[in-house]
Amino acid sequence: MSVDEFENLLITKATPGMLEIAHPTGLYLSKVTYPYLNLPLRTEFSGLQQKDWIAI
Repeated sequence: MSVDEFENLLITKATPGMLEIAHPTGLYLSKVTYPYLNLPLRTEFSGLQQKDWIAI
């Protein structure tokens, strides 16, 4: 799909005729950046325990 086709779908709120599903095998979220927040980087999650996880 070209950029023009994609923009047209967003403008018209139409559903594309054929959708190809991207299977999530091997995909994971590694980083989220919020440019308006100035937070120090944190690489360890040792303070979190499974009971603290939020189900989505």
